[in-house]
Amino acid sequence: MSDAQKFGLVMVAAGRGERAGSPADSPKQYRPIGGRPVIARTLDTFLTHPGCGDIVVVIHRDDEPLFAAA
Repeated sequence: MSDAQKFGLVMVAAGRGERAGSPADSPKQYRPIGGRPVIARTLDTFLTHPGCGDIVVVIHRDDEPLFAAA
């Protein structure tokens, strides 16, 4: 796919998951599904997509350790 056809991604993953009953230290984007965090699965999907160019992930300021571990 040529660069002219690529798309960029802004993934907004800064929510706290309060409506989902998420524990304070585990927003739902970091919860595991099949042994892997949701955010990691989502990123892998776009990282391997031939049309995806630049990716920017927006996270909550308190989630840097969770994001790094994902």
